[in-house]
Amino acid sequence: MKKYFIVTTLILCLSMILYLSGCTNSSTPSYNQPSYTQSQTQQPTATTARTSRPTSIPTSRITMENFEKISKGMTYNQVVSILGEGELQVSGSTDMYVWSPSGAGTISVVFKNGIVISKSQMGL
Repeated sequence: MKKYFIVTTLILCLSMILYLSGCTNSSTPSYNQPSYTQSQTQQPTATTARTSRPTSIPTSRITMENFEKISKGMTYNQVVSILGEGELQVSGSTDMYVWSPSGAGTISVVFKNGIVISKSQMGL
């Protein structure tokens, strides 16, 4: 059952990533998006994130209350301060991190340039 939730979450997030990546035009400046530099976000690189998989995610952090604290525009480090280290599932123009400890629900967060652009949850 848990694998079903994880697969469903991944499919949902991948669909959102594909939809969002097709809706932007990189040559047009975005006036509604805050401007962040890589040094401000301090997001780990895809290689670092893959090799430094968290050994355990505290179940107590994966709650609906913490999920609701996450909002668009937050940095990777701000999300980590709420949930702990996540596991990088998809890397490219956007990165999707998943928090899914044993015996708890699943939280997925999609980042673009180290900034939250979407989130989803299952089983909280």
